[in-house]
Amino acid sequence: MLAAKGEFTLTADKLHNDNGGQIIGEQAMSFHTANLDNQQGKIEALGNLLLDNVQAYDEIK
Repeated sequence: MLAAKGEFTLTADKLHNDNGGQIIGEQAMSFHTANLDNQQGKIEALGNLLLDNVQAYDEIK
């Protein structure tokens, strides 16, 4: 679990938030990655959410 109270920016080559992972922010969050895996994970922002990804994986049910 990753939680942020203020604005949050993450820059990484790979972000794996799978298998029940949680990323939660109380304000704006932005993610800049080459590869985002959010299968069975949760990303939640109370403010704006920016996902800047080259390749992303998520399960849609």
